Amino acid sequence: ISIELQSEILSALPDKWFEYPQMQGYKDAADALKNTSAGGTAPDFTLESINGKSYTLSEYHGQYVLLDFWASWCGPCKKAIPHLRELQEKYKDLVVMSISADENLNNWRKASKELDISWINLIHDKAQKGDDCVIKRYQANSLPTIILVDKQGKVLLKTHLPEDLDAKLADIFGK
Repeated sequence: ISIELQSEILSALPDKWFEYPQMQGYKDAADALKNTSAGGTAPDFTLESINGKSYTLSEYHGQYVLLDFWASWCGPCKKAIPHLRELQEKYKDLVVMSISADENLNNWRKASKELDISWINLIHDKAQKGDDCVIKRYQANSLPTIILVDKQGKVLLKTHLPEDLDAKLADIFGK
């Protein structure tokens, strides 16, 4: 079901229906999906890096930002890391932020070291519950999820496929 059809269905429902937590949850998820799909405004966040420094997405307005949602236990995520390294080297103006869905900080640190993640490497805001969690706000429900944000903070691409990302970056940077 398309985002447009979801919005149409939800707008046709009586407001009273959204008093039920399940319906409000569905509406919140649909809104998050709309916001994090191409053309939506990327929700701002502040997360802590593996080195303990805080990073805020909006600090990078004026630059292209690649958000890579991953986890230490995710095989496809780990296989994608070398490709992200290549992209970071190829597109020097691209800011790469990996956001781990790990619950176990030791597993995250160990995998990050083994994979030699040298770019901004963040842990999700596990203290936040429900819709406030960055993974929920970005609807990164399956991993890896890759989101490309433009210089104005708009989502250009949301995908699980490296070839989609490669094509979009080639369009943007002409390489």
